[in-house]
Amino acid sequence: MPRPKLYATAEEQLEAARARKLAYYYRNRREILPKMRKRYAKKVGKESIAPDRRKKAKEPTPEPAPPPKPEITSLARQIRLLDGQLYALTDNSIRAHTARVCKVAMKAGAAGDMVEKMLERLRGLEGDVDEHHNAIYSAGGLCKEWEDAQPTVRRFKRIIEYFEDMECHIMEGDLKDAHAKKLLRFQSSTER
Repeated sequence: MPRPKLYATAEEQLEAARARKLAYYYRNRREILPKMRKRYAKKVGKESIAPDRRKKAKEPTPEPAPPPKPEITSLARQIRLLDGQLYALTDNSIRAHTARVCKVAMKAGAAGDMVEKMLERLRGLEGDVDEHHNAIYSAGGLCKEWEDAQPTVRRFKRIIEYFEDMECHIMEGDLKDAHAKKLLRFQSSTER
């Protein structure tokens, strides 16, 4: 008895052959892939065979940075505390705070005393920040905590420059004129 025909046309036979090859490939792909890579490398002429992508290359892990010393951590915490005091004092905008103080100083009669008291308070805070910042540098050098404190030091220096400029104009008696002509340092600054 002859076998019945499974496929009526040549296209159906090709489709069935493709399906059998795919099924065979997916069942045995772990053994077939390295063989295929070698044949491809011979055919193309590459000397090195591409690595198996399933296996990840092991990269050496970098050594973790040593934890900071406890005294550096406490000094950095003190600097953050002083930075928080500056933010609370200036409402998070040095220029806006300086502009408010300048307007009050122009209206008030004893403006020099008010600006001088504010400047003394800021210099005291800046002295503490500088002291802690220098202590971090002497204990750990150019470490992460020292770099994190740099913007705080710059903010303190900037606000003190603004107030010193305002105090100079008060002593000269031309604060209103300088404010009207926008000659004060905080007016010409682009920083917040």
